[in-house]
Amino acid sequence: MQTDIHELTNDLDGAGIPFLDYRTYAMRVLFPGIEDHPVLKEMEVQANVEKSLTLFGQLLTKKHFLLTFIRTLEAQRGFSMRDRGNVASLVMTALQGEMEYATGVLKQLLSDLIEKNLESKNHPKLLLRRTESVAEKMLTNWFTFLLYKFLKECAGEPLFMLYCAIKQQMEKGPIDAITGEARYSLSEDKLIRQQIDYKTLTLNCVNPENENAPEVPVKGLNCDTVTQVKEKLLDAVYKGVPYSQRPKAGDMDLEWRQGRMARIILQDEDVTTKIDNDWKRLNTLAHYQVTLSSGPLATARGSGQCGNGCPGPWAVGGGWQISRRKGVTYVTIPGLTQPWRCSSGETEAQNGEVTGLWVQNEKGWGVILALCPQVTDGSSVALVPKQTSAYNISNSSTFTKSLSRYESMLRTASSPDSLRSRTPMITPDLESGTKLWHLVKNHDHLDQREGDRGSKMVSEIYLTRLLATKGTLQKFVDDLFETIFSTAHRGSALPLAIKYMFDFLDEQADQHQIHDSDVRHTWKSNCLPLRFWVNVIKNPQFVFDIHKSSITDACLSVVAQTFMDSCSTSEHKLGKDSPSNKLLYAKDIPNYKSWVERYYADIAKMPAISDQDMSAYLAEQSRLHLSHFNSMSALHEIYSYIAKYKDEILTALEKDEQARRQRLRSKLEQVVDTMALSS
Repeated sequence: MQTDIHELTNDLDGAGIPFLDYRTYAMRVLFPGIEDHPVLKEMEVQANVEKSLTLFGQLLTKKHFLLTFIRTLEAQRGFSMRDRGNVASLVMTALQGEMEYATGVLKQLLSDLIEKNLESKNHPKLLLRRTESVAEKMLTNWFTFLLYKFLKECAGEPLFMLYCAIKQQMEKGPIDAITGEARYSLSEDKLIRQQIDYKTLTLNCVNPENENAPEVPVKGLNCDTVTQVKEKLLDAVYKGVPYSQRPKAGDMDLEWRQGRMARIILQDEDVTTKIDNDWKRLNTLAHYQVTLSSGPLATARGSGQCGNGCPGPWAVGGGWQISRRKGVTYVTIPGLTQPWRCSSGETEAQNGEVTGLWVQNEKGWGVILALCPQVTDGSSVALVPKQTSAYNISNSSTFTKSLSRYESMLRTASSPDSLRSRTPMITPDLESGTKLWHLVKNHDHLDQREGDRGSKMVSEIYLTRLLATKGTLQKFVDDLFETIFSTAHRGSALPLAIKYMFDFLDEQADQHQIHDSDVRHTWKSNCLPLRFWVNVIKNPQFVFDIHKSSITDACLSVVAQTFMDSCSTSEHKLGKDSPSNKLLYAKDIPNYKSWVERYYADIAKMPAISDQDMSAYLAEQSRLHLSHFNSMSALHEIYSYIAKYKDEILTALEKDEQARRQRLRSKLEQVVDTMALSS
């Protein structure tokens, strides 16, 4: 079960880590779930609007205006949590080229937040715990901008290794395609409780880029659905290719091949799909008679047409051989002395590949055969674009016509594996109320018969299984935590941003005479590990060009929770009712906590960063990323909040003495008037 660390490391050496570029990474953290954000696009505006937005941009670089703007917004009842996060991200993108100024604004907002937190008699430890202010989201964004280099040069590698190890380990055992539960899991919620029998087999995949190149051996499970197999094949064939640049499983068909004669498309659902009452089971390799033995060319399912001792209905049979002599196709069936000749007019063929046959023997007996793949360990398969598929069982018009023609014959077939039990799949659009399942019938259906899901194992049994998976991944979790909680890791210096922000929090604690070391520790934990690292650990797709499945997501959430527990100063009292993720890492957390304490202490001992050094660093960061976002678009987005709360903001500027001295109200009115003319 042990994940081969050398295998993973070798994979990385050859392929490299698919880091996202700075802009894509920043957008995924700042505006999660929004692929096509306005700040990425050039904005076509009238000349007066551009002039107006330029004036507005100048106003935003006046600290007193920006602080009044944010404070006024936060005082409005209609200004939601989502709005707070949005404004924080828009302001940071607009100020990407002014990082020193943005840092000054952020420090002032954080200072205000600390003041407010202490005045409200809230426990000081709650500071920065949630994203309830623009300042907190701005802080996350600030670290996002400034820690990209550290991610690329240092912390990204162990994070990617952990992601790969989880994915590889999960895929070594069954994963339910419907529920997302897995045999190997760190998450109790995503653990398959039932015993699932499965076998590993190797498929040889034709290289889609070059059919003459050597086939790529890929490990799969006989309980994998066709889509799961396609994903494993794509992972292997396109190893090292960023996820966004390779074909998707949904755009490809899985084609089983044997020799030149047989090419058949395998699918999650087709005419062979098994339906039991209102449950429809997704096709797996086992369903397609995958075996570990060397199998015959093809098996066939069919049914006899006539009486007179004809051999139907056919059960699934092995050893059916297809051959062509002088342009005529023959099928040899074990137990029958003569090959059956395929009537030329009834051959189901496409691109010269025989896929379904109407055959007769010398007495005129007939049978329709739908060739079904006998996929074996070592079988050849290919990934082909959907539109060029050679043959597809579910939409084969001739096959459907043949079925309809021999409908009376099919009604008599009594074998549970016969075509009769599968014919409803020919018109899946006419079905209603069927529920899909793969390995385990989903227990969320209220009308589910009791016991269908099987008895759940008792906690102790599956905790042992969780622990076994945890042990496999231990080195990868340790490596990530150790890298994040080291002031100098593999020659990579501590990012200036971390030292600078931690010193700022210590200064604030000194000013407010907070000497409780637990409070200082918690502020730092809420500021960096909680606000930045937990987000990145749970969402590696923010950093890398990868796909994150639901089981990988569940496992990463357990790691992220452990990471948070390691940063906490409170003791976790464990009992029989404790969540499994707390029990899993109970013995490790004290050790991780000591790493965090040492890390914070080491940072505190480091010499302070001079203002001059920090200014130079922030200026360099501004220069590097100046043109990544369209500032005009960002200003236009921010302006929508001015338009919505215009009166309140103008009133706040009028009341404030410093704002009056700088004539900020009249400058904003000028912007508003120009924008009003253009609309």
